[in-house]
Amino acid sequence: MVNEANFDCSSAGMSLQAMDSSHVSLVALFLRAEGFEMYRADRNISLGINLGNMSKILKCSGADDIITLKARHIRTDRHSVGAGSGTAAS
Repeated sequence: MVNEANFDCSSAGMSLQAMDSSHVSLVALFLRAEGFEMYRADRNISLGINLGNMSKILKCSGADDIITLKARHIRTDRHSVGAGSGTAAS
């Protein structure tokens, strides 16, 4: 139904809202932080997840297995370096 979706993560938990490709079905999901054995979100972040791959991971895991999702902050500053007279612009 939905192949890829963004999970919005906050201190309250993880939420997802997505529509199928034919725009017939809407999927809405909220996983509360209290529902996890351990949950931490230092800041709000959106994680793009391939749900087909996530489904495969979940099917392979057992009841006692632990699945960990981690996201690192990636710096998005852009710098340009000028060529020529030995000067650089940033």
